Amino acid sequence: MIRNLIISLFASALVATAASADVNGPGPSDPNDFDTVINLPGDQVSISGHIGNSDGSGTPTTQLNLADGGTVGRSFDANSGSEVNIRGGTVDRFFDANSGSEINIMGGIVGDRFRAHSGSVVSIAGGSVGERFLANVGSEVNINGGSVGERFRADMDSEVNINGGNVGAEFLALAGSVVNIRNGSVAHGFDANFGSEVNISGGSVGASLRANSGSAVNISGGSVGESFQATLGSNVKLSGGSVGRAFGGDSGSEVELIGGEFELNGFTYSDSAITLTSHDVLTGTLSDGSSFIFSPLALDDLTGVKLTLVPLPPVDATPQFVNADISAIAPYGLRAGQELTLQSGGVLGNAFAIVAATLNIKDGVVGSGLETMDSTVNISGGTVGDLFQAFLGSEVNISGGTVGDRFLARSDSVVNISAGSVGENFHASSGSKVNISGGSVADGFDAFSGSVVSISGGEVGDGFNAHAGSVVSITGGDVRDGFNAHTTSEVHISGGNVGFGFDAFSGSQVNISGGSIGSGFKASRGSEVNLFGAGFFLDGVPLDILAHDEPLTITNRGGETLSGTLSDGSAFSFELNSSFRRARDFFSADALLTVTLVPEPTSAVLLLMASGQLLTRRRSNVDSVG
Repeated sequence: MIRNLIISLFASALVATAASADVNGPGPSDPNDFDTVINLPGDQVSISGHIGNSDGSGTPTTQLNLADGGTVGRSFDANSGSEVNIRGGTVDRFFDANSGSEINIMGGIVGDRFRAHSGSVVSIAGGSVGERFLANVGSEVNINGGSVGERFRADMDSEVNINGGNVGAEFLALAGSVVNIRNGSVAHGFDANFGSEVNISGGSVGASLRANSGSAVNISGGSVGESFQATLGSNVKLSGGSVGRAFGGDSGSEVELIGGEFELNGFTYSDSAITLTSHDVLTGTLSDGSSFIFSPLALDDLTGVKLTLVPLPPVDATPQFVNADISAIAPYGLRAGQELTLQSGGVLGNAFAIVAATLNIKDGVVGSGLETMDSTVNISGGTVGDLFQAFLGSEVNISGGTVGDRFLARSDSVVNISAGSVGENFHASSGSKVNISGGSVADGFDAFSGSVVSISGGEVGDGFNAHAGSVVSITGGDVRDGFNAHTTSEVHISGGNVGFGFDAFSGSQVNISGGSIGSGFKASRGSEVNLFGAGFFLDGVPLDILAHDEPLTITNRGGETLSGTLSDGSAFSFELNSSFRRARDFFSADALLTVTLVPEPTSAVLLLMASGQLLTRRRSNVDSVG
């Protein structure tokens, strides 16, 4: 019969020896070194109260071993001279590791609000520990495995070493604490407060790390997520590893990049400090050989950042073939002249930066925040995470695989999509060129001013936005519902299929010479819609007054049907309604609508129509039918 006993410091000894304990030695000690040994379950099933000496004398000594089936009650104290080894079982809330105690957690479940007090040593190698872990003044906590919950707090003069395992969100390092992250992971929301020191040489730290005034953060390896913020009065040194997008160095913070090969917008930069403005792109190599890319276009905010030149490792130009997880292996990224081919089983980490190099993704996984500058990326398989950014001079060829959401094609980049899939919210910036001949691009494509987008095949999702100043040509493929042609955009449709709810806003120009367009077409006030075809009818009556290549303005807005055959032989039909009603075509009385009779199309004529050159005469002298 198993007995449930409640044991206090003054309970009768279960196992006793004359030897002194090796308390605070590394890992569990030999039971023979203790005056009292308690095994749960075994000697009993549960324990509450405390073990060890509250007066701090350290004698007699006690070892508590917890395994599966055993329990430790709420508000338990491990006092001086005690060692607690947790390999299984459960520990309730408010466990206190007091001065002179040693706690080794290798398994089991430990509840919330564990407190490591001054003079205690806590090592976590497995199991799980709940929220609000407190490393109090003068304590030492070593995390080598397992998991620790959210809102870990490292108090004044504590030392926390994270060499593995997983630590939850909202880690707080207070004044005088030292936190060393060498492996494992810490989730988002890390706060380094005044007087704290954080050293990251490996592992990963999630988004929104904040270096507050008076703190020191030194990053020599590992990865830090997006939205790192160095505030006024903080000191941040970056000499290795990788940092995600939206890196912010406020005015008055001391941010130092330690490395070399610094370039601004593709040109050598030799000054000792830099402030990035507008569309600047700063690239370089950190002292561990890792590449970096910073730009306000990626929401990076670098003001008065110090650049320190140091010798760099030599460039290894031997082509690399990767079929293993190298996300935690330095250097991170590719330098000028390097080439890497990712194969099955290969893994690259977040914020992988490529500068003047080549990346071939045939299989495997690439984390979020991939960045390229003046580089070539060929994707024929595998998976690439969200927030891929292609900067100046980059060419991205997607012929397979899966690319995540929020792809950003920056100025002077070229993206060719012939197969595979690309996620939502594709962003084509000014000066970028995007060619889609196959595959699929999900909803929310944005073509911004100065971008040129050509769609000849494949499928593009709902909610395509041709913003002011963009040029979009559709010669094939399927563009789904909700296409928006914004003011001063040009849209040329000579083939393919465009779905329901095309909206031509004021100031836009839409030229249609082929393909098919769904119902609910809307031409707003001030827009232009120009149709090119082999024959046109108004309520079934031929418009036989048309002359070749002479645009005719149609002013009818009484619900008549304008129909005919476009240049590619496709039939079309629009209702000319001046009052808006969902799912019905709408043409404002102040929208310009023209039809142009063109000869049997040749490749040269189709090219001119796609470029809009056949419209040069329409404003100066057009006839009208009303």
